Amino acid sequence: MSLPKIVAIIVTYHPQWSELQKLLFAALPQFDQIIMIDNGSTLDQIQSIADFAKDRPIQLCALGENLGVAAAQNRGITIAKELGAQYIVLFDQDSVPGPDMVEKLLQAHRLKEKQGCKVAAVGPNYHNLNRTESLKPFVNIQGFSLVRQDVRGAENIVPVSHVITSGCLISMASIDTVGLMREDLFIDYVDLEWAYRAKSLGFASFGVCDADMQHGLGEQRLRILGKHFLFHNPLRHYYQFRNGIWLNRQPYISRSHRIGESFRLLRRFVCCALLARPYGENLKMLFKGVLHGFTGRLGKAQ
Repeated sequence: MSLPKIVAIIVTYHPQWSELQKLLFAALPQFDQIIMIDNGSTLDQIQSIADFAKDRPIQLCALGENLGVAAAQNRGITIAKELGAQYIVLFDQDSVPGPDMVEKLLQAHRLKEKQGCKVAAVGPNYHNLNRTESLKPFVNIQGFSLVRQDVRGAENIVPVSHVITSGCLISMASIDTVGLMREDLFIDYVDLEWAYRAKSLGFASFGVCDADMQHGLGEQRLRILGKHFLFHNPLRHYYQFRNGIWLNRQPYISRSHRIGESFRLLRRFVCCALLARPYGENLKMLFKGVLHGFTGRLGKAQ
């Protein structure tokens, strides 16, 4: 069987060059082409990327301003399609794929298709970069609950409700059917929205336990009453609660998921309100995000 054309799409926003180089060196042997979409970094940062890209199969597209993760991904997908890509793999700038990650993702995708599945996306087993705590990266919705999958079980390919954006492999055929990412979400819940939209069309997502990737998570990570919570800056909390509430109200979200997610959002809201800093600005952005989520006011925060 001939190898398909697989293109990496990396979205950057003021990247640390040393960290970005790790991603590029790990990705280059695994892809026919790398497309880098920069979301408004400095001229010096863009020049560093451009210098590295010379004489390498890397195409740089600098947007000149921050248009959001979804818009950058869509620009990359459009370019990849023009290049004849059959599959894409999306990356954040703070991820480092294992040396055979893409090969294992592709094998899993093809296997599930042979088994008769309409595959939305397959994603790797990621480890928190620069931290030591154990994670169960794959989650699945079961009734009202969000259940974390054990990556050390008998099955190597496990069904999930969604996979995180970074490291996920998606076929261009799936994108043609499901559509592009929702740009008005800007950042956060972009991957979930696409996965749930795909699910409503009969597609399924899968986690691949032996496909490894290192990935940076959160600015603050705390364990509270047995649950892990990721805390970000106030602006990210705005997007998280706005987009989470908006998504929970969409018609392609099941009733059981809507009820369960409402409780999860409430629990996260209380934790963020009490523990995330700076308190004043954080509370302001939390309530603003909730208001805009219920009123459907999307787009870039003003």
